[in-house]
Amino acid sequence: MVTSGRKLTDLPEAIKSLANRTEVVHGLVGTYELLTLHDVGDQLSRRSVYVHFPRYRADVKEDREIFQSVVWGFQLHLPLPEVPDLLSNWDYCYERSLGCVGILKNWLRNALADAMAEGAVTVGKKHLEQRALGVAQCRNILKKIKEGENNHALLEAEVEQLRTELGLPVTPVQSQLDSQLFPQFHSGNDSIKKKPKRVGQPKPKRYRVGVK
Repeated sequence: MVTSGRKLTDLPEAIKSLANRTEVVHGLVGTYELLTLHDVGDQLSRRSVYVHFPRYRADVKEDREIFQSVVWGFQLHLPLPEVPDLLSNWDYCYERSLGCVGILKNWLRNALADAMAEGAVTVGKKHLEQRALGVAQCRNILKKIKEGENNHALLEAEVEQLRTELGLPVTPVQSQLDSQLFPQFHSGNDSIKKKPKRVGQPKPKRYRVGVK
């Protein structure tokens, strides 16, 4: 959000200097926009540890089960005379929270406030609907989330390129593993034809001394 590239370059230096002077480890917590700092300074990259906290995905069984347990945990800890039945509406909770626990927590807190204000004994579906994010809001947030997930996956899928730039061989196992983990960046590669070599152009290899 800075006005110039020079100021963006100064940010990692300022963070590094602040950490050196205070001797305190700094943690930057935020959205995928923090990935902008990844390519800004090599010193910050060398000193940094990146921890990804992804959303829970409904199409992954393990994530779906964990999200349901999160909803169950919130259900048990809401301070109400009657325990609400949020688990039966877990898919609606997922739909309007996009699988993000932070959004779900704020949503349930607001719904709880409405229920307590009207003297209800529990949080019902109407309280959830009153405080749920709109469809347009959810679609806009989901668009940004997917853009961030794609940018993060791009950074993680550069192993093959890194080994090539370092002059290390790219093993078929590594290439196959990358294609399995990040298929969106490897699809269609088989259809790309290699550029033909010119007639008489030797293959890149090291000749023995004295041999032309």
